[in-house]
Amino acid sequence: MNIYQAIFRFATLLLWSVVLLAACTSPSYPTPRPTAEAVQLLTPISAEGAVFFDGCMYMASYPSELATEDGMLFLSLDDEFVSVLISARRRADDEQGMSPQALAAQRGAQWTAPSIPPSFEPVTVTDYTNHALDGFQANFVTGEGQHVRLMIVVRPQTMLGDLLSDDVVYEIVAQAPGEAWAEWQPLFEIIFQTFHPKDCGGV
Repeated sequence: MNIYQAIFRFATLLLWSVVLLAACTSPSYPTPRPTAEAVQLLTPISAEGAVFFDGCMYMASYPSELATEDGMLFLSLDDEFVSVLISARRRADDEQGMSPQALAAQRGAQWTAPSIPPSFEPVTVTDYTNHALDGFQANFVTGEGQHVRLMIVVRPQTMLGDLLSDDVVYEIVAQAPGEAWAEWQPLFEIIFQTFHPKDCGGV
């Protein structure tokens, strides 16, 4: 066998080796990434004759009989004893691990005499991503004769613009003099029914 025949046989053997190796190797395709679940944001419906408020921490409609101050307080310009205060805050150190019901009971005790604690009922609040949140609500009269409705809702993993994702306690306190409560209660109801907590950090 001359040198040309040897080179030809070597080249042929090398070619068949490459073909066999390619046939035995499974093709590699890129693994598709799972598609992130799309967030379906709530489309709020404003009550007739109400004003729509869309802030960083929540959105709600409020009756035109009330004016907004600093985006947190809705108050009557004609009666200083009529107001609706909405607040959003982190849990205090002594509130860590407490259920929404326990938080509501603790807050309600600050409004009434210890011998007459408010009777809270469970309510469901929908946040701006259409997720249902458990809350608790009570109506009671203070020692000064103010009729109060208090609602507590906790939204987990929520930012308040501080880049910290943790529980946020939302609180709504509506109050009016006892004799005027029947007049104001339907107007307060607009706020309670259209209240939707939000995340300041975005979706």
